[in-house]
Amino acid sequence: MKSILHIWVLTTTVGSLLFAAPAFSAGIAGQKLMLVGGGKRPPAAVKKWVEWTRAYAAQNSLPPKILVIAWSSTIPEEVFEDLKGDLIRGGASDVISSLRPAVPGTPTFEADRKLLLEQIAQCSGVFWAGGDQNKHKKGTEDPAIHAAIDEAYWVRNLPMAGTSAGCTLMSEKMIIGNAPGITEGLGFLPETVIDMHFLKRKRTGRLLEDLKLAPPGYLGIGVDEDGSILFESRFDSSGKRQFEGVVVGDKKVMIIEGRTRISLLEPDQAIQWIPESHTVHHDCDRLLRPEH
Repeated sequence: MKSILHIWVLTTTVGSLLFAAPAFSAGIAGQKLMLVGGGKRPPAAVKKWVEWTRAYAAQNSLPPKILVIAWSSTIPEEVFEDLKGDLIRGGASDVISSLRPAVPGTPTFEADRKLLLEQIAQCSGVFWAGGDQNKHKKGTEDPAIHAAIDEAYWVRNLPMAGTSAGCTLMSEKMIIGNAPGITEGLGFLPETVIDMHFLKRKRTGRLLEDLKLAPPGYLGIGVDEDGSILFESRFDSSGKRQFEGVVVGDKKVMIIEGRTRISLLEPDQAIQWIPESHTVHHDCDRLLRPEH
């Protein structure tokens, strides 16, 4: 089947980020996801995402506490402090870190896994830092950790966010490097391949090549450096899960449909992605020629 993609101009104020759902949208919001393309995090996006984490904490009678997973970086302490500052400025009151992955076969594996599982169970949001997405992937391969992350997002609706390497980790098929190649991501935005630092580093060609390796119908999403897009999931009237989002900040987001059709979402434009089907329809008329 083909997938359906609807894009509308957002009829709301980006500062407060009030979503204007399409008339045919139905169901209660579930999963909440922020994608940042690396670089600076747009303050409006961070503020909205922190609001989501505080709402999650209130709904679950938990103290608001955001977990930053920074083990993908070669300088995890510095990366954590940088992200912590942005989150505090966005309204967070408590930000904790995971600086070392739980890797089977290492002397600290059992202790590291126990700590991470406790942090995931007790936090109100998880922010995946930048660095090397393959390190992120390796740190989630333990079955207990992977199951806990899936349960947190898909069952408990724990808000998730990722920047740079953490951004591409959110896709179902994760880009593994500069040469064409994909592997399994966390799949928080189903049937997608997501790239980061996108327009800044001219990565249209890379994403097009990686989409060729993904199953037909996968949606390509390129989030520019210093840019972001926020998603919430809902069920429509037919019971299909759909992801509705908005581009936040002053950077654009590229959408690649059917491996060939390239469009740019402008700031404040909205998007709806229904992964169960694969017919693409949208009202963004800015089509580009692929890079060579």
